[in-house]
Amino acid sequence: GVVDALKVVWWKNVNFLDDSVIGRSASVKEALERLQGDLGTVDGESVTLLVSALALHKGRAFGKALLAAADSTCHDLPDLRRGGEDAVVDRIEAVLREAGLKPGTGAAERLYQAVGMNFGQLRAEIDKLVTYLGGEGAELSREDVQTMVGGKRDVLVWGFCDAGMRMPTS
Repeated sequence: GVVDALKVVWWKNVNFLDDSVIGRSASVKEALERLQGDLGTVDGESVTLLVSALALHKGRAFGKALLAAADSTCHDLPDLRRGGEDAVVDRIEAVLREAGLKPGTGAAERLYQAVGMNFGQLRAEIDKLVTYLGGEGAELSREDVQTMVGGKRDVLVWGFCDAGMRMPTS
């Protein structure tokens, strides 16, 4: 028999579904309203719609329809208004443990300083750290993170200041 081909439509790195200037634009809202009727035709058998977006405004009609249309998974970042930086550091420690590492004092904090809320970059850095430390089960120190992970400019500047303070004087 004839094999039906599955068509996948991938909206990659979408930046118009959030509450940004682009997402609030009248032309974007109008285009999404026109598309909303087409969501019902995406059946997952002949056509699959894959959406990857940094943010989704769940209160808007299109966002609600998108989440209700089919199998959907929304991976929200931790809400910094509840728990603040400590909640993010706790989440980073959990991700480190899931990767098989034992986070030592200051390791998760240093990772947070380096990658912020970019959990995609965090996972890439953790993969690098697992390889650097020889595999799962290793203890991860703040110094390991400092050695292997780049960082935001302000973190690097403070690192240079700290290094300068430790330099021997003649």
